[in-house]
Amino acid sequence: MTANTVDRKLAAKFAQARNSAELNVVEVAEQLQISEAEYVVMESGLERIPAAKVAQMARISNQPIAWFFDHAPRAIKFPFRK
Repeated sequence: MTANTVDRKLAAKFAQARNSAELNVVEVAEQLQISEAEYVVMESGLERIPAAKVAQMARISNQPIAWFFDHAPRAIKFPFRK
């Protein structure tokens, strides 16, 4: 899957969370149970981040899951049909 703008913003949140927690790439990759290279790709925003990894990163960085998505639209409006 290729990444889109929301994915890239989520990746930036991963980097911000890692830095706030004062962890390096190797430490986070180990805790996420992935390789360092996989984590670097995730944090670069080149690929989509699985929901399970967001939940794990929230735990690792002591951030609520919602914090990772504070850039996302609050609601999607659909036209009403009669």
